Amino acid sequence: MKKSSSSSRYSNDYLNYDILVRIFMTLSTAELLVVPLVCKSWMQASRSPSLWNKLDLTTLHSSIHNVPKIRNTWNDICSQRKLDLLLKFGVRLGGGGNIRCLIFNYYVYLSDFHLITAAERTPNLRRLVFPDSGYLSKDGIYNAMRLWGGLVSMTITSIVNRPYMFSAIGKYCKNLSQLKLTFNFEQRHADALVKHTPNLMILSIRDVTVNLRALCHVLKNMERLLLVNICHSITIWDRPDGSIVLYEVKSLTNHLSISCLKKIISCEVNGFCRCQRPNYDPRRHPDEKFEDIWRYDEVTCLGID
Repeated sequence: MKKSSSSSRYSNDYLNYDILVRIFMTLSTAELLVVPLVCKSWMQASRSPSLWNKLDLTTLHSSIHNVPKIRNTWNDICSQRKLDLLLKFGVRLGGGGNIRCLIFNYYVYLSDFHLITAAERTPNLRRLVFPDSGYLSKDGIYNAMRLWGGLVSMTITSIVNRPYMFSAIGKYCKNLSQLKLTFNFEQRHADALVKHTPNLMILSIRDVTVNLRALCHVLKNMERLLLVNICHSITIWDRPDGSIVLYEVKSLTNHLSISCLKKIISCEVNGFCRCQRPNYDPRRHPDEKFEDIWRYDEVTCLGID
């Protein structure tokens, strides 16, 4: 009888663990971070590797952690320490080696210290999404990219819009195939991509200004490139006299072959590539439309295998 009772208890424990894991799969990262504080069984279930393929810190604006939707927030010493604790606790809870995707909060200020802390603890990372706020030095970027040599997808914001960002990628992230840029795309960026990311297959330049002359340079010189998504962007052309004019994507037939043109995804409506958003809600925070586009995984959104 004792043996039967012990076996029954084991089965119930396993069942409870499995049910808890399934429930926890519906929670955000911010909510998962407080689950272990409830009880021992919840702590055990919250450590399941199936919950921690992605460490998504975008939900930190919830009431649990109270990150306001203001750029460069959490820039004071107290908040920076709080971000450090959240990163370390989240990585430890999920097991650093299990985490394949890291998405920083869009508004939180990111420093070298936090970037390297994350890089040291997530050696198997495949997708990285930078925040829109912070300052990262050349040494900080190089040290992080050296530790994240297995990256295949990255979203780069204005805080790393520096020449050394692309050179660090070229030196350490040889397998990078998907890249999203959320800053105005110019000729210098095109030159850097051609030089440092020869294996790039998917390029997304979203909701910004795109220099089509620079884009032509990329399309003509990057043989592995399969598509370029410039939806929601303003497209321009710089003239030899230094002036800049709005330019339609369809006018690129004078500059690109048909095969190159087919690689461009745009949303031209009534002329230039700045689509109207009929579902835009004026009650939303002004930055939320950028945040939505910023965090999307382009491969998943476009249905690419």
